[in-house]
Amino acid sequence: MADAVKKNLTALPEERFRRLGKRELFSGLPARQKRDLEESFGITPIQIGGDGYISAKVGFDGYGSNPTKKYPKGVPNQLLARAVESGSSVRQKTPFVRPAVTAVRKKAEAEMGRVVEEEIQKTMKE
Repeated sequence: MADAVKKNLTALPEERFRRLGKRELFSGLPARQKRDLEESFGITPIQIGGDGYISAKVGFDGYGSNPTKKYPKGVPNQLLARAVESGSSVRQKTPFVRPAVTAVRKKAEAEMGRVVEEEIQKTMKE
């Protein structure tokens, strides 16, 4: 699933940063912000919760490389990714996570099921 999101992220349109006119929206990302998102995208280590669930999360971490007055550490990458995915008052909606998840969900579930069955068979033979 992470590979599909990464592929869609790489395919996002690039656009230079500029002052917007009335009712104008950004339709892409400046190359620097796109690179920040690509570098901050990752998978958390697999964890086993107290309730027995095994989980890992896919997402964005850290801050962008361009500090601003409002964000002296840089724009949070999670905030930028959400603005690109869902749109904002100055940015067109450009989904890249949802289409990736939709496209590979069934394949990922099938693979997880196969691995679980394999592990059950190994345990039963022991």
